[in-house]
Amino acid sequence: MTTEIDWNQIELTEIYESYDAALKLLDEDIERVMRLIDAAIEHGATPESMTEPVKEFAIGLQVCCKTIDKLENQKKNKIQKT
Repeated sequence: MTTEIDWNQIELTEIYESYDAALKLLDEDIERVMRLIDAAIEHGATPESMTEPVKEFAIGLQVCCKTIDKLENQKKNKIQKT
């Protein structure tokens, strides 16, 4: 009996595993950045000077999420119309 290998499923699984690892690292990095921001502010840095460099990353992630949400909403509306 021959079993076909679904290479797409294997690749998707690998992507999910890498994504989970990246999210864990991101979580750790965000916690570290927040601690550094707090420490710098305690030592006289302004909140704006410490958070301004982070905004670009946050905005990029927000744009990505909003774009995906918009596409999902368009897909749902299209399905409901049919």
